[in-house]
Amino acid sequence: MTSRWTHVLFDMDGTLLESGDAIMGRIARTLLEFGAAVPGRQELRLLLGPPTSEILGRYLDSDQLTEATAYYRGLAEADGMTGMSLFDGMRDLVRDLASQGIPLATATTKLRVEAARVVNHFEIGQYFVAVQGADPENGVHTKGDVVAAALRDLGVSLDDSPVMVGDRIHDIHGAARCGVPTLACSWGYAEESEFSGAYRRMDSVSELRAELLQ
Repeated sequence: MTSRWTHVLFDMDGTLLESGDAIMGRIARTLLEFGAAVPGRQELRLLLGPPTSEILGRYLDSDQLTEATAYYRGLAEADGMTGMSLFDGMRDLVRDLASQGIPLATATTKLRVEAARVVNHFEIGQYFVAVQGADPENGVHTKGDVVAAALRDLGVSLDDSPVMVGDRIHDIHGAARCGVPTLACSWGYAEESEFSGAYRRMDSVSELRAELLQ
């Protein structure tokens, strides 16, 4: 098997990881803690993807954000991986990509330390050359920032053909900022309209496998 893609960057939530219920629960708990009304499930689902501070900023005053974001992250650390799992077939896919010599990276707006916990917990860290996520202390905030950092870690050159694998418009736009196309995963948390800027839509992990290992 070979691939037209030289490097693969993976989003986490909604792409590698089924984590929606866990994240929505933390968002709801944080909003309640800071006196905000909790939106309905469908609205909560559409919040999944952007950085935590951006999500909370839609419902809380700016002077609450720092404390609320820290509160949310405390919940995430306490909860660990409760309620989360890899999507079926993803473990085998990243293993097989790595075995073919295709360098892999995570590119998530989870904190970088949280991303490292995820890959280690699910025992897939050995397949990734780079684990990148939000790193505010080093100026890495947006999806575009994270993608750029992952590309640097992977040593991608102008002659290479990297691809982003993600489920939300933030993945598509962030990768596009770096000149990287996106394979959009429909099993994640996006609305149909978000896929218009993707290189291609993927409706199953097996379809993604065929694209990445064609």
